[in-house]
Amino acid sequence: MRARIALFSFFTFLVCSFAHGQDISAKITGTVTDASGAVIAGATVTARESSRGTVYPTKTNAAGVYYLSPLPVGQYVLKVAAPGFSSSEHQAISLDIAQTARIDVALTVGQASQTVEVSSAPPLLQTDDSYLGTVLDARANVTLPLATRNYNQLTLLSPGAVSLNPGSFTGSQASFQVGRPYINGNREQTNNYILDGMDNNQIDNNDVAFSPSVDAIQEFNLISQNAPSSYGNYLGGIINVTLKSGTNQFHGDVFEFIRNDALNANTWKNGLTKGQPYIPGTNNPDGTGLKPILRWNEFGGSVGGPIIKDKLFFFVDYQGSRFDQPATSVPYTVFTAAERQGNFASICSAGFNASGICNNLTQQLYNPYSSPTPGGRTPFLYNKINIPLSSAASKILNSNLYPAPINDLTTGNQVNVTHSFTNSDQGDLKIDWIASQKDHVYARYSQQHITNPTTNSQLLTGDSDNEFPLYNGVIDYTHTFNPSLLNNARIGTSYFPVTEGYTNPTGQNLPSTFGIAGAAPNQTFLPLQMFSGASYGPMFGNNNLVSQFHDTVVQAEDTVTIIRGKHTVNVGFEFYNYRTNVLYVGNSGLAGEFIYNGSFTSNPSVVIPPSGPGGASSTPTGWAEADFLLGLPQNVGLGSGGGRSLRNSLYSGFVQDDWHALPNLTLNLGLRYEVVTPRAEAHNQATNYGLFTGEVQIAGLNGNSKALYNQYNGPTNFQPRLGFSWQPGGDKSMVVRGAYGISNFTESTGTGNLLIQNPPFAIPLNVTYAGGTQALPTTTLDEGFSSFPASGCTEAAALAQSPLCFSGSGIHAFNPNEIRPAVSQQYNLTVQRQIGNSSTFSIGYVGQKTDHLMTIALINQKVLEADGTIAPSPYLNPTLQGLIGQARLTASTGYSNYNALQASFQQRLNHGLELQGNYTFSKCLGNSSGFYAQYGDTNASLTQAGNNHFFFQNTYNPAADYGRCDQNVTNSFNGFVTYDLPFGRGRTFGSNINRAADLVAGGWQVNSILQFHTGFPITAQASDNSGTTSGFPRANCTGQPIETPKKKSTIPGSPGYVWFDSSSVSQPTSGFGDCQVGSFTGPGLQAIDFSVSKTFHIVESQSLQFRAEAINALNHPILVAPNSSIGTTFGLVNNAQGERNLQFALKYMF
Repeated sequence: MRARIALFSFFTFLVCSFAHGQDISAKITGTVTDASGAVIAGATVTARESSRGTVYPTKTNAAGVYYLSPLPVGQYVLKVAAPGFSSSEHQAISLDIAQTARIDVALTVGQASQTVEVSSAPPLLQTDDSYLGTVLDARANVTLPLATRNYNQLTLLSPGAVSLNPGSFTGSQASFQVGRPYINGNREQTNNYILDGMDNNQIDNNDVAFSPSVDAIQEFNLISQNAPSSYGNYLGGIINVTLKSGTNQFHGDVFEFIRNDALNANTWKNGLTKGQPYIPGTNNPDGTGLKPILRWNEFGGSVGGPIIKDKLFFFVDYQGSRFDQPATSVPYTVFTAAERQGNFASICSAGFNASGICNNLTQQLYNPYSSPTPGGRTPFLYNKINIPLSSAASKILNSNLYPAPINDLTTGNQVNVTHSFTNSDQGDLKIDWIASQKDHVYARYSQQHITNPTTNSQLLTGDSDNEFPLYNGVIDYTHTFNPSLLNNARIGTSYFPVTEGYTNPTGQNLPSTFGIAGAAPNQTFLPLQMFSGASYGPMFGNNNLVSQFHDTVVQAEDTVTIIRGKHTVNVGFEFYNYRTNVLYVGNSGLAGEFIYNGSFTSNPSVVIPPSGPGGASSTPTGWAEADFLLGLPQNVGLGSGGGRSLRNSLYSGFVQDDWHALPNLTLNLGLRYEVVTPRAEAHNQATNYGLFTGEVQIAGLNGNSKALYNQYNGPTNFQPRLGFSWQPGGDKSMVVRGAYGISNFTESTGTGNLLIQNPPFAIPLNVTYAGGTQALPTTTLDEGFSSFPASGCTEAAALAQSPLCFSGSGIHAFNPNEIRPAVSQQYNLTVQRQIGNSSTFSIGYVGQKTDHLMTIALINQKVLEADGTIAPSPYLNPTLQGLIGQARLTASTGYSNYNALQASFQQRLNHGLELQGNYTFSKCLGNSSGFYAQYGDTNASLTQAGNNHFFFQNTYNPAADYGRCDQNVTNSFNGFVTYDLPFGRGRTFGSNINRAADLVAGGWQVNSILQFHTGFPITAQASDNSGTTSGFPRANCTGQPIETPKKKSTIPGSPGYVWFDSSSVSQPTSGFGDCQVGSFTGPGLQAIDFSVSKTFHIVESQSLQFRAEAINALNHPILVAPNSSIGTTFGLVNNAQGERNLQFALKYMF
């Protein structure tokens, strides 16, 4: 009872204070003394903002302490005056986001009219805070060579930050599809994006909602560890951005950036085909593939200035982007005339013996109808299918909609002509009002609209048409009651409606045309035909994955700041309301999909001896295209469902006491508490299941709650944030900082895994057939979806567990008592040293331990007993288990830890030079990479990480999946440099040359971004021979993994590198594989972006700048992850991203 009273009292205090959290401003604090060190009370302290002339006044308290906050980022002049003393004035104080600048002032006896100008450099050391972070000012934002000018790429210039998919930062993606960093071993969706204090996250995937133009950004700040208690709902980084404001002078710019393929390098993959026969329009005369065609234009401008001098200011900007990929010919493979008749002799590269058996048994095909067990299958002689083919498959391949080969090759015998573009228009309007010295207000509105249609010449695949608008606004008001009490309030909203869809260019009802039964009457697409691990497409058709995600965030928060003696206390309260209206039909789409992997033309009982000493044995793997021709899928899926409305809220309160306990010691003492309401469907359209009873639980029915789970809001939602900043021995050039804190994050596993995707409201049908243990699938291509339940799934039918609802359906369950925020314990100990007047060096230990990460487990997986027997799953009940396809369980059972040495050198702008370099030596271990992992990015098949393990190999032993995190890199370095060359008027050399000479010699600047790191962990995978239907089957490892980086591939038809030696892995004959998660290491990254610019000064306040930028200037291939599935291509690297791109710009500035 006492605990409840204490908790109630704590929140009552917070609510009455109603205070703000996300800090987007800066502070100046210090102690004013006389020459003897005695404190001076009542001294007048003013900070004057240089560009607007705004004055922020305060007085010192009885302890001689003054505190100026919130101060917009920028440059200030600080003046201190007291009766009987000469005034002291400090010039050119530069403030960053969330910075606390300590400036202690010693006044000398004299007349108040006398002013002593202090020429010491502004503070560089972080002496009043214990968090870790990186700040980049407006100069770095606009001068660094950012591909597509995406500010989120700046997140990779922080210690401990990496990306599994560098290309996701440089492509044409919409804002929310761009890459996000993995920071200090955390998942990429655990970052928190803030724009002018307003939430800037997409709700479900936690993507970036809005990416402002870099020309509109005043400052970028990434807090990577141990944030103050005013920040919440994060594990990774807090990416805090403020937009520019108007000043007393009109200022702005107009710009255009262009990039096209004329000067770009060809892709590394296209070079692998060098020496192939020349086919006009398909490849180059030397056999290399054609360079990707690209047209990119980004243009816009900004202007800011006064509406009423010293009182009212505006800033407005616009940016348009046209990322056009004109008609591009991409080679792919279609069935040859012989293969359409069932003749796959061409896949046997070693030839056949006299009996008609392929000399390379891995390429031998077997008859799935010849035996009731897969191990008894007889071979198709000469790989010719001599039994009836699937009627639907034959009709597809022989229709005029399926393209015929354009040459006699068995691979690369057809060309797909694709055309896509991404058009973006966006802008911001910001108003700042200095109503009085005590009242400051700003309001900002941002809007964006993106369209992204795509067409292609594969008529059976169809075209896409996507739209992504966004609206974001915030109002902020600060009132100063007196020098020791002030209040800051903020309210804002973000609306982000996303619509993704497809069109069928054939005008035909394709399921009916080809005889695929069971398709919905209004679905005219050919269901997606996907070939796993093969080269024929690797797919055609379209599952018609229509989706709409309309997200709304409403945010309200406020801050009360109290200064008492040497204590600066902030008390706060935050409220977030999350509303998602979603139309999502499941990953299989409304038209459905069939996946083939060759398992039904394989023979798991044939053991092929190793090819050499130490080699691994193998088995015939079959051929996915042969399975298709027989109409035997390994997986069949069909989506369904309508609109849903999800609602929940987050409430948080915090207190933060920054106590300047001693002249050389500051303590940061904070406590935060967060309450998360369960996420519920507004109209009770959600279903959960009794974990061990299988009871169907429908929201709002029979006493069930709307959310169907119990959101945890217990003691671990308290988040202490403790830290210190100490300058030993009074050494003003060094500071030792340390911190320990707890941070929570409420994680999603995506719309596709929510309870709204369950019968009777949605029936996402999905059935997997194990061709290695199952003779034939129970659903063929010809039968289509006819074996799936017909309509008639009502609430009553669902409660009765009727086949009408559950036959073949994939279901999603929540563990009702294990849904809770992830809890991260974060700690660091860092030493920072100032070098000269403009440089600092820091080195420290950084660690995290995180529990209750969200995971997805397959609860239809059977149990492998110790004696090798197979037992049914203990979850749900036999009735449901006998009906459903796949069953997923969401629970907060993941965990990870991260330990690192991080070092950073920073050179503030001095004599035209600004640079930063960061080195990290780290290790991350965990038992789950999360449902998204690298697949939260676009272009997932081209990432540097391997197949992510969002499922456990064995649901009943998740600890066995503990290993190196997918995002772990042992060594990494990143950094940047910008340098105004010291030639020309006003610079070191030639400062007095004439204007004509300056046009040639002056105004040059060079800039570079550098990123290097070792490779990401890769897990060796195998076929599932456990008999349990494992979601992530691993291989067996024989001794230490053998890595062979950049060993040239000799695999027929598979050029590239073989990164791993297959002799160190083998296929488990039974049970689970013993290779540890992350036991191999893939390719690393070496990337340098470079730019050079020349500025021509037209008149004193106007200039014209020309820029040339090279992304991946040295054209070092960014190799993707090696093939991690054991077989003939195990370890093969045959693709890369990030070929060198050149872009040019012209910019007018005033």
